[in-house]
Amino acid sequence: MEYYKDLLENDFGRKKGYKKASTFNFIVGVLIIALSGLYSWRYFQEKEFFLILAGIAFLLLGIINISRSFDFNIEKFFGKAFVKINDTSFTLKTSPFKKEVKSILWQDIENVHYTAGRFTFLKKDGTSVKFSVIELNYTSIQEIKNIVSKYAELNDITQE
Repeated sequence: MEYYKDLLENDFGRKKGYKKASTFNFIVGVLIIALSGLYSWRYFQEKEFFLILAGIAFLLLGIINISRSFDFNIEKFFGKAFVKINDTSFTLKTSPFKKEVKSILWQDIENVHYTAGRFTFLKKDGTSVKFSVIELNYTSIQEIKNIVSKYAELNDITQE
């Protein structure tokens, strides 16, 4: 059994099937792109470099709004954020902007303790490894908590 969750997938705080927000984002994105095009064109003719950059920034803002309307997360361009739990290990990367990927083998764990927003794994050699999940939404934390609990039972690991 393996559990894998992409933490960047459909994480806009919007309920599935709720289309008003996506339509609104699309319309706002198109308007911003149109206005940035007019703005950039006007200052392009006058060769105002910094004002052209402002127009390009507005263009990017419009593209981001349109991509959000189609449930595409821009953060995916910068990396991955995931939770991977399988028979041998627990691996967590909470943000695409962090290089840190934490992983621990089930066979090395003696005790699992969960506090608000943090898993603490006490290893058999006496050291502890902490996994912070405070950045994740509540439902993701509960899913991870349940899966870790199941794997702890399977591997005879005590839980607190």
